[in-house]
Amino acid sequence: MHRDAIRMGFSGESESTVQTLATSLEACVTVVFCDNDENHRQLAEIAADADQYVIGVVPDLDVAAFHRVLRHGASGVVWEDTPVAHLADVARAALHHDILLPAELVRMLTAGDLDHEPIEMADLDTATSDILVGLAEGLTMREIASKLAYSERTIQRRITNLCLTLGAVTPAQAVHLAHRRGLLR
Repeated sequence: MHRDAIRMGFSGESESTVQTLATSLEACVTVVFCDNDENHRQLAEIAADADQYVIGVVPDLDVAAFHRVLRHGASGVVWEDTPVAHLADVARAALHHDILLPAELVRMLTAGDLDHEPIEMADLDTATSDILVGLAEGLTMREIASKLAYSERTIQRRITNLCLTLGAVTPAQAVHLAHRRGLLR
């Protein structure tokens, strides 16, 4: 984490806080700047290791950029102009199998300021479709992970991706929007 953290200016107290969190949970946190395809491939390779938590850094506060980084397996995302202290909050959320989205992004999602192309169940991969069905059935993240033989962290990432794809803020809202759009019967 150290090299990329210094590149982004995430050093000193914030880096120490992230490393302390990671050490206490016996986890490895890597920060990857995602400004080109090669960096996205690197992020995906690192994230493929179940013991790695990857924080992706995108150039701007952009829903598409957040979505792409999460789709490549990031455990959390910040943008380049994010205050340094926010990195520790994003890492803390990631280490607890949650994803912290910036307030500005949540406001855009809740205000409906995002354009969403119509999607169909066929547009979702099989695992994401199964997760959506599990959420609609009222299964917990742990139950869905067990049923699909994925880690809870992977299920959480896919749920976050699903929410961004549907323009939802919460999994419950994602299920509601999926019903409204005819994705679930």
